[in-house]
Amino acid sequence: MTHTAPVRPEGVDPARPAIRLDAAAIHVAVLDDHVVVRYGVEILVRQSPALRWSGSAATSGELFQLLSGGPCHVLVLDYELSPTEIDGWSLVKILRARFPHVRILVYTSHVEASAELLMRQAGAHGFVSKSGGLSELLHVIELVGAGELYFSAALSAMSTPAPGFAQLTPRETEVLRCCLQGMNMTDIARKFVRSVKTVSSQKRTAYRKLGIDSDYELLKLYAAPGTKRP
Repeated sequence: MTHTAPVRPEGVDPARPAIRLDAAAIHVAVLDDHVVVRYGVEILVRQSPALRWSGSAATSGELFQLLSGGPCHVLVLDYELSPTEIDGWSLVKILRARFPHVRILVYTSHVEASAELLMRQAGAHGFVSKSGGLSELLHVIELVGAGELYFSAALSAMSTPAPGFAQLTPRETEVLRCCLQGMNMTDIARKFVRSVKTVSSQKRTAYRKLGIDSDYELLKLYAAPGTKRP
């Protein structure tokens, strides 16, 4: 389901100290496998007096090197890279663990509510659509850099996930995680080097264990209060 609710700031993140825009420039980096996007973000950052350019990466490996070599306050990240790359949820989790000082802004063309919820619960600090234009992106970078969280209004009504996922196998869990990120069966099969038939079977088995029949029900279950995150 495509999420079209207007995006708004959600408040100051209590886990991170605010970065004052009038006290220090915000260093920004970008991870995206499209060179046009990387170039566009670089131009945007270089034109803003409040921001400083830290660099760009096309792969997670390049990103880890970049973040290890210089300052970065805000990382603009497209969570869906090539099929051979680590999945977005795992990437955000790794980044939060290895680079806790970096605030993560997901910048993507996939704006499903399930993907936004998943990225937030992985530890991202903001989520914005590529369809919103560069002026919106600039505004959100500055907000996230100043210590705020930025998610859709609809997402603020959702809580953390609920029981049931613990009974799934690791492979069933990773298939559902990719479904929540908006990936189709062909993409998931290619990513994990399995057949589409195998991946579809794992999804059906997981749905049966969870007592659900659709992707919409999966999102509702994942967002239900008290759910234990897979």
